[in-house]
Amino acid sequence: MTYATMAARHCMLIHKLDTELLEKSVLAKIFDGNYGNNKLIDFCLTKTMVVHPETKYESLELQWATHVNCTQRAGRVGRVTDGRVYRFVTMRFYEEALDKDVTAEILRAPLDRIVLATKQLDLDDPPKATLALLIDPPNIGNIESTIWSLKEIGALGVTCRGVRVVSDGDLTFLGQVMCQLPLNVNLSKLVVLGHIFSCLKDCIIMATGCSLANVFSSPFQEKILAYLNRLQWADGSCSDLISYLNLFKVWQHKKQTNAFSRSSNLSERNWARQNYVNLRALNEWNILVNEVTQRCANLGIMESVRQTRVTLDHIQTPLFLKVAMCGAFYPYYFKRSSDGGQIDEREAVKILGGRDPCKTVYFKGMDHSQPGPLYSRRIKELFPHCTAKMNVFFDNSFRVYVEFSPTSIAETIQVDGRHFIAAMPGKICKEVYCAVRRRQLRMPNVIHCLSAHDSWKLANNLGLCEKTSAGHYRLIKRPRTRHSTNSVLPDLDIQFIKICVTVCIHAGHFWAHNVDKETAQNLEFIQQYLNNNNLMKAAREEIKVEEIYATKYDDNHYYRCKVIANTYFFKENTQIIQVIFIDYGDIRSIPIIDLCNIPAEVRDIPPQAMECVLSGVQPSVVQNPKANAVFEQFTKDTNLYGKVYSVVNGIVHLELFKDLPHNEIAENTQSLNRQLVSQGLAQTAEESFLSKENHMKREKLQNSESNVTSSTLFEDDNVIESVDVESPNKSACTKSFHLKGPYSPLEMQIYSVLESGLQKSVSIEGTSVNSVLLDTDPQDPHERLIVAVTVAESATAKTLHLRHTTVMPNIHGFSVLMALLFCPSMEPKPVIDGSRFGAILCGLGAHENSHRSMYPAHDMVFTLDTELTQDMLNEVNEIRYWMNVIVRAMDCLANDVPTSLDIETCQREIKDRILATLKKPRRSIERTYVTYANVWHKFLYNGGVLESGEQTTMENDIWPLHWTIALKEDNEQTTTIKENLKEMNSLATKLKTMSEVACKLCNVVLYTVPQVRLHIVTKAHMDKVQAAVPNPNPNE
Repeated sequence: MTYATMAARHCMLIHKLDTELLEKSVLAKIFDGNYGNNKLIDFCLTKTMVVHPETKYESLELQWATHVNCTQRAGRVGRVTDGRVYRFVTMRFYEEALDKDVTAEILRAPLDRIVLATKQLDLDDPPKATLALLIDPPNIGNIESTIWSLKEIGALGVTCRGVRVVSDGDLTFLGQVMCQLPLNVNLSKLVVLGHIFSCLKDCIIMATGCSLANVFSSPFQEKILAYLNRLQWADGSCSDLISYLNLFKVWQHKKQTNAFSRSSNLSERNWARQNYVNLRALNEWNILVNEVTQRCANLGIMESVRQTRVTLDHIQTPLFLKVAMCGAFYPYYFKRSSDGGQIDEREAVKILGGRDPCKTVYFKGMDHSQPGPLYSRRIKELFPHCTAKMNVFFDNSFRVYVEFSPTSIAETIQVDGRHFIAAMPGKICKEVYCAVRRRQLRMPNVIHCLSAHDSWKLANNLGLCEKTSAGHYRLIKRPRTRHSTNSVLPDLDIQFIKICVTVCIHAGHFWAHNVDKETAQNLEFIQQYLNNNNLMKAAREEIKVEEIYATKYDDNHYYRCKVIANTYFFKENTQIIQVIFIDYGDIRSIPIIDLCNIPAEVRDIPPQAMECVLSGVQPSVVQNPKANAVFEQFTKDTNLYGKVYSVVNGIVHLELFKDLPHNEIAENTQSLNRQLVSQGLAQTAEESFLSKENHMKREKLQNSESNVTSSTLFEDDNVIESVDVESPNKSACTKSFHLKGPYSPLEMQIYSVLESGLQKSVSIEGTSVNSVLLDTDPQDPHERLIVAVTVAESATAKTLHLRHTTVMPNIHGFSVLMALLFCPSMEPKPVIDGSRFGAILCGLGAHENSHRSMYPAHDMVFTLDTELTQDMLNEVNEIRYWMNVIVRAMDCLANDVPTSLDIETCQREIKDRILATLKKPRRSIERTYVTYANVWHKFLYNGGVLESGEQTTMENDIWPLHWTIALKEDNEQTTTIKENLKEMNSLATKLKTMSEVACKLCNVVLYTVPQVRLHIVTKAHMDKVQAAVPNPNPNE
C-alpha cells in the first residue's frame, strides 16, 4: 500500500464498496486507541455505460473521472473525522486532462424512447431538429442511427406524412404502444406480437421478467444446484424467457391456492430459497405484470373472453412463443452452421477415445507418475450432484475420461401437479451439462494423492498394476466383458429380427421382445419363479441404483425391475422410488418398501426387452398426436420385422416392416419409417457417427465371403473397463495434482449474423439456461438459430455478451424463415446460373438513388442450406399481410374506430398459416457462397422481378410484402447426375466391379463397396438427389 509501515498498536481497515468497484477508488480507515483517520485512494477512473452509435451495443467503458466525480468521492473522508484524499495522477494532468463536468446522460444513453417521445408531440420538425434545442443536444449521427433502429423494429414508418424520408418517419401503432409501456422497445414489441400470436398473457410475463434484474438467485457455494434448478424451470425449452414464465405461473398458482398460508408447512420465503428465487423480485414482477396488463387494456390489447377466441395447446404454445421472440428481438440473431460453430462428430468421438460424446467428458493434465485407477473414486467425488452411475477411464495420454450412465428416460420433477423436464433436450445427458458448468465456474479439481512410489505400491497390492522385468510398474488392461445385465441385442451378423412391441414411449421410440422360443421360455421361467415363491423384502438401506429387484405391477403379479434413480421423494408419508421393468420397458414410481430381493439364478438372466428407435427419422418439431395413433395401429397385437441398422449404447436402431421384405421396392413401400415421413408425422434425420460406424461393421461382417461369424462383437470391444477401488485416505495423502476441465467436445460456438458482429466472439451470461451450449445434433449441418434479448459489448469491442437467450427449434430453414417473416426488407440472391437462390440479404434496405445500405451495421446475410421457393415466399407474404391487417385492427380498436375484420379472425389466419409453413418439409441444398451477397441491388443473375401481387398493403405497414426474382429452369446436368446415381447403385448391389467412384452431387470420392452403401443412404445425399432429380426411379 501507499502508506508507511504502521506501528504495532495500529491496524488498517480497507473498505470496498460495489460503487467503488465502478469508481476505481479505495477507502481506508486507520485506527489506534485514541483516534481515527480516513484516507481515500482515488485512481481518477470510472466505468460508464455507453451505447455504440451504430450497432446500438451497450458496454461499460473505462474512462477518466471528471472533477465532479472526484469531488463527490472526496466527500467520503472528512465528514466525521479528519481525512485525506490521494489522487494517483499528477496535478497538471488533473487540472488539464480531466473534464470539469460529467457528460450528460442523453449524450451516451440509448435515444429510442426519447425519439419516440418527440414523435408523440406531433411536431412538424424532425426529431433531430427538436432535440437540437436541448442544453446538451445529442450527436446528430446518433439520432439518425436511432431512427433507423426504430424503423427496423417497426416503431416508425418508412415515410413521414406520405414522403419517403431517411431521417424521419411516422409513428406507427407499435411505436405508440412502446411509448405507453414501461419497458424497452424490444420487450414492448414482444407484448404486441404476443397478442398477434394468441399468447398475450405469457408474453407480458416474459417481457416484464426480462426487465427485472436477478429474478433467480445463485448463492456462491450452490451455483451448480442453482444451475440445475434453472434447467428445471426451463422445462427442456432452452429458453431463459420460458423459465421466467414457468416460475411466475407456479408462484402465482401457489399464492392463489393458499399454499403459503400459515397452516402450510412451507412458507413463501422457504419456497423461494429452495428454488433459488429472489422473493422481492417476484413481488416487484407481479406489480409490473399488473401495470403492463392494465396499460395494454387501455390500448385495447387484451385477451378475448369470447368462445371464438384462438387458443394454443401445450405443444403449440412454446413454438409460438419462440416465433414471437424471433420477431421481437430481431436483429439479435446468432447462428451455428456448417461454416462456423458446427462440431465434427467424428473428431469428437476420436477425442474421447471412441466413447459416446453425449455422455462423456474429459479432463486434461493427468499426472503420469500416478496410477490413475487408484484415484478413480476421488475423481468421481468431483461430481457430488451427479445421480447417474459413473465410470472413469485412463489411457496413455494426459486425459481422464468420465462416462455417465444415466437412464434413457428424461428425468422429470413434479411441481404443483405439473411435470418439468430437469434437463436439456436431445441425447446429451444432464450430467455432461453440469460437468461443463463446473469448469465455467472455475471450481478446483484437486486430487490428493500419495507419493508416486507409495501409490504404485498400493495399486500393485490392489491388482491394478503389475511389475515389468525392468522393475517398473504398468497398469493392467482389462477388456470390458459383456455384463449379464445387458439386453438381448441383435449380434453383428443379424440383419433382420422378428419382434413385438411391449411399450411405446412415442412414435419412433419403443421397447420390444424378440419373437423366438428362447425369449418365451425365459419370460415364463421368470414369471413362474417370482410368483410361486416367497420373496424377501429388500432392506431399504441396501437398495442401490442399477441393481435388479422384483416388485408387483398393475396386474398384482411380480416382475423384475431395476432401480434407475436414487432421488427419492415422499408421497403421503411413503417413500417413492423410480424403477424400470427390464423385461418389458415400462417405468413406474413405486413405494420403496415394495421392492423384493431375488436369487442370482433369476437376477442374472439378461433383460428380455430391448430399447428400439426408428432409424433415419425423428419426431417432427411441430408434434402431431396422429403420429402415435399411426404407430399404435401399425404395431398393435402383431409381430413385426425389424431391419437392424445399428446397435449403440444398448439401443437398437431399425427400420420396421409388417412383413419380411424381399426386395427394395417392398422395403420402400412398407417401412413404418417412410410412412411417418411421407405423412408429415416425422422428419428425416442423420444417424450419429457411432451409429454409422456400427452399421459399417455390420455391413462388413454380413457381406463377408469368409466363414467368420460373431455373436459377441459389439462396438465397445476395445474399451478398457473402469476399475473402482477405495482411494487412499486423504489424511495419508501428502501430495496433490490438478486436473483441467472437465471438457466436452460438443461445446458449441455461435456467431453473430449481423454485419457489425461477424468478427466478434460471442459469450452467454453465466446465469443463463444456455450458459452451457452443447451441440445436440452434431451430425446435422443445417443452421441453428439463437436469439438474445439484449446484447452488450466488451470494453475492447471484441466480444458480445448475450443476456436472456433462447435456442430455437431445429427445424431446417427456421432461421431463414424467421428472417423473412420479420425483416423490414429482403433481397434474394440467385446463384450465378439462376437455377436457385443461394442467399438472402435482410436489413433496412438501401437508398433509392445511391443503392448504398441504409443501415449497414444491421445488414445480415443468410447462406441457404434449404431450398427457397416461390411458394415459400408467397406463404411468408401471406403471413406478413395478416400481421399488418391485425395491427391495423388493433389501431382501430384503440381509437374506437370500426374495423372490417375482428382480432380473432386475424389471429386464426396467422396461427393456421404459421403452423402449415412450419410443418412443411424443406429440401436441403448445398451451401453456395454467392458473390455480392452483402451488397444491395447487385446480382449475379438478372431475372425478371416478381412483385408481391395485388398491392394490398399500406404505405406505412410494419411488414411490407417481399418481391423476388424469376429463376431459370435448367436441367442440363440431370442426365449426368442420373447416370452417376445409377453407377453407384450398381456398385452397392454388386452388379458392377468396384473401382473408385465420385459422387457428383456431394463432391466426395468413394473407394469401397461399404463406403458406397453407407453414402447413398445418408440424409445429405438423399436430400441432394431429391433436389436434383425430383422423381428419381428407384430401379436406377
